Amino acid sequence: MEETLKSDAFRALMLEQFNTVNDGKAWYGKNLTDTLNHLKPAQVVRRFEGSHNIAELVSHMCRWREYVLQAFENGVHVAVSDYENFPKIDTITEDEWEQLLNQFTELTDKLQALLGIPHDLSQRLDGKDYTFWELLQGIIHHDIYHAGQINLLAAR
Repeated sequence: MEETLKSDAFRALMLEQFNTVNDGKAWYGKNLTDTLNHLKPAQVVRRFEGSHNIAELVSHMCRWREYVLQAFENGVHVAVSDYENFPKIDTITEDEWEQLLNQFTELTDKLQALLGIPHDLSQRLDGKDYTFWELLQGIIHHDIYHAGQINLLAAR
């Protein structure tokens, strides 16, 4: 398994999965880019039964993209505060929504670039009991989970 985690083919598969979730043709429904680019500020701050709203979910996804990028850059776990994890966003302007979408896109692009660089994904993140492979799989699963939430909230 360790040699597999170091292979170019495995990295290419991870990149393909990440791209599919974000801007590809996902078998389960709309990708994140298609969903987010069609939303207006009034839609992204609506709440349903105490849920996080779409703006909060996108901000949350940005923070975890930053976490993954930082982990690969310096190899250590950096704690994410509750506020960073899910900042409360009750209002948002058109410009603020555009800035959040731009941040999401920039971080997505950086993760796509990261996936193209050889790494030993079998190594453990310092201070954590998981490997870099598990971290990358986690961000892909995280995206799929929140894509479902966002599509559900957008449909209401």
